[in-house]
Amino acid sequence: MKASEQPCSQPGAAPEPTARPESAPRSGWWRSEWASNLILVAAFLPITLPNLWAGKWRHSLFQLLLWLAVFGCRRWAALSLLPFYLATPILTFVSQHYGPADLDLLSSIRGSSSFSEKLAFFQIIPASYYALYCLILVPVLAYLALRGSPRPQTPAPIRWVCLLAAGGIFLGWWVSSYRLKWQGDTWFASVLVEHLGRYQPLGLPVSLTLTALDADGQQEATLQRGDFRYNATSPEKLDTVVFVVGESSRADHWHLNGYARPTTPKLESIPHLISFSHLLSLAPNTVLSWPFLFTPKVAGNSAHWPTQKSFISAFKEAGYSTAFVSFCMDQTSTRRDPLAIIAFEADRVVNGCASSGPRSTDMAMLPDIRQILAAQGPKLVVISTQGSHIGFERKSLSGYDVFQPSVLTGTKTREGWLNGYDNTIRLTDDFLASIVAQLQALGGRTVLFYVSDHGLACCDPGERFLGQAFTKPEYRPACIAWASKAFLDNPSAQTRFQFGAQHAASPVTTEYILHSFLDLCGLQTSRLDSSKSLFSSDLVMPQNRRVEDFQGHWLEFDQVPDTAN
Repeated sequence: MKASEQPCSQPGAAPEPTARPESAPRSGWWRSEWASNLILVAAFLPITLPNLWAGKWRHSLFQLLLWLAVFGCRRWAALSLLPFYLATPILTFVSQHYGPADLDLLSSIRGSSSFSEKLAFFQIIPASYYALYCLILVPVLAYLALRGSPRPQTPAPIRWVCLLAAGGIFLGWWVSSYRLKWQGDTWFASVLVEHLGRYQPLGLPVSLTLTALDADGQQEATLQRGDFRYNATSPEKLDTVVFVVGESSRADHWHLNGYARPTTPKLESIPHLISFSHLLSLAPNTVLSWPFLFTPKVAGNSAHWPTQKSFISAFKEAGYSTAFVSFCMDQTSTRRDPLAIIAFEADRVVNGCASSGPRSTDMAMLPDIRQILAAQGPKLVVISTQGSHIGFERKSLSGYDVFQPSVLTGTKTREGWLNGYDNTIRLTDDFLASIVAQLQALGGRTVLFYVSDHGLACCDPGERFLGQAFTKPEYRPACIAWASKAFLDNPSAQTRFQFGAQHAASPVTTEYILHSFLDLCGLQTSRLDSSKSLFSSDLVMPQNRRVEDFQGHWLEFDQVPDTAN
């Protein structure tokens, strides 16, 4: 058998004798040892493209060295890269706009509220990114170039050098992790998760494995939640309390807050309504932001799974009946993601869109909401809406297609997307005004509190991107509070509400929402911190404005870019 026809040795087989240097065919430099190594390096480098935005060249080098050391057969080394090339367009987009596709991000996607929300994530990827599939020719060509090589195996000395160099880099990470353990970190978190599970190509399989093994601590969080209590009481219960959690609705696109377009005409005509125009979301997506809205979770905590119960449990302890109205879940749902855990604290979970088509909007939930609000006795009704979430162009929004031309009627331009987004806020305006109108008709002591989970990048001036992205607009959620006349007839309640009006422009964060909501409704619990209540004279502004990114890192809000371009 000729040297060029020698197959790679199989695992466990004895290594075949290598040809003497003088017997190797002299066919040109491209068949030399150095050329073969250069081909391998060239085949590997494109899949490290997602690491470019993190500036982690050392991680790319570590993985290259490890790959060269592990794969002795050069042809199989080239073929092993094909699965990573298939994921490169998506990983490149994710890394550019969200950061590394690591355990934190995968946990966030796992916790998305529905399959359609997961699907919408992929639909915002511009078609230009899929041009990166052309790079799949690189490993194919590398395989063809190496197939006829007289040197099918990487020499053992080169593999040992690569392994030792990779070990040196790993040792440096291990030493750093040993120092960090004095700050409460662990070897597992700082090496396996931070270094091996964060950068490509090795990061994706490592993170998928960690996600499957529950490395994000779901079981431990479940045990802690089981022991959590508010010990809440309510001396004077309200008749009805409504908490609406919105989706992707930005405060600076509400006319209530000075936006030029008339996006909130109905809410502006309602008396006793406060708009908190300078609220800052601590997190940029739903699964990360909900715990800050519903539980006493504090800034700086990056745990995905809630370790504390939500304010729904506080109202239950205080003697309220509770209901959760969702656009995608009901009482029979088997979901157990972080969002569902919060929802199922309620006595009832109702799918308000169950009888509507797949293109239904939040307005489809109103019949179920009206029925629940009409029930007797003190009650808390939590409503989760679709709001302005990406994918709104596929909903039946024809009745709210006010700003033209719009993506709602097929105009997929920058102007069309921006108009379509503002039209979704018109729908939210009508939705909230309809609930307030019913509460007014029912009478009694009632309040409504609305807050969006986060904002959205939506083709503003200088911006060509629509979707979730690591930009300042992502952290600007809309937030309002309304109270009935009967509620304000109580002097204590009126005083609290007046403090809220005075603090309408206060630059607080979503860490203040739970405390403000409990205080507004008059619940008494040791978990309530009056210094974090917008309805208290004890309000203290946050010392810093640090926010969480998609990977659980905390940084100053001023460091967040203005646009995704």
